[in-house]
Amino acid sequence: MGRARAICEEFCDTVLVGSTIQECEDYTSQEVEEIKCYLETKYFADLFERITQVRYCCTKANKEADLDKCIAWFEPQFLD
Repeated sequence: MGRARAICEEFCDTVLVGSTIQECEDYTSQEVEEIKCYLETKYFADLFERITQVRYCCTKANKEADLDKCIAWFEPQFLD
């Protein structure tokens, strides 16, 4: 299990790990790990801080309407 997934599991109710295909500037494509987390909104800031320490970034976050829950997606950061 990767460090990013382990961090997500500390804060989240449910963690799903998959992959997406991203197109690069040179028209090639690469497979990128994506972590989808379901968690209470109050834990988002702490999760965000910890996950960035292992070089992952939040690509999207949605708050559930009328609930104190959110969904966040994370992917590894790539240096150019």
